[in-house]
Amino acid sequence: RSLAVPNRMTVITLFVDPPRPGLVFPDLVKQSVLSAGEAAELYQAIFQDLLLSATASGGDVLINYRPDDLLPTKFTDESEPAAEKISQIAASTIETLDNIRFEVQIGSTQSARVGNTVTHLLDKEDHSSVGILQPTVASISRSDLDSAAMKQRRADVVIGPGQANKIYYAGFSTPIDFSGVFDSSPLASVIQGANDADLKTSLLDMHPVLSDIQGLKTYISHAHARKKAGLPFAEHTVDVIETLDL
Repeated sequence: RSLAVPNRMTVITLFVDPPRPGLVFPDLVKQSVLSAGEAAELYQAIFQDLLLSATASGGDVLINYRPDDLLPTKFTDESEPAAEKISQIAASTIETLDNIRFEVQIGSTQSARVGNTVTHLLDKEDHSSVGILQPTVASISRSDLDSAAMKQRRADVVIGPGQANKIYYAGFSTPIDFSGVFDSSPLASVIQGANDADLKTSLLDMHPVLSDIQGLKTYISHAHARKKAGLPFAEHTVDVIETLDL
């Protein structure tokens, strides 16, 4: 490890794909009435709401996107490269991109890409902690992210659990062995990786992960309740849900 003084702020890393039909939320398309194009609209809206929550929190924000050369050939788009699309969405969502970093993901699998990002930020850039957040959860607020950062001060690994062994957030102050941990059953796999490395793990509150029909149904119910009660809700995501009349 470098002898430089580490950055004590958590790097909130939005781990995203370009919202292209068929690439994002494929299971949700199979299980629901959503078309591939509509699922891509939903994914983009969640990304926008997460970006708003992340920039409102106390952490640094990194948008870590999968470039076209790491996408299956049928999902590449020379007319609008991934970098251009992701940047355009971010610019339309927040007032300025001055404090946002954009970096490409590196690795052949999601597990490898997450592992490379976390290890680089901790070991090469001397950040004290890294939080991985994917556009699969819309109910995360600034206070949720601040709570995750607080838990990270007392734990090596912080996990946000979803339904059916899914996770929506994974925070690390020490790397684990990331081999295959996001391939299947990520909740159990990340916890096992932390246990194998003799690391302390902490859990956040459960939130529905919208990548399958169970998570989408649960989120729609909760979001409508919050809106009717006059409580904050993910406006971009709810707008898409209402426009599609889900």
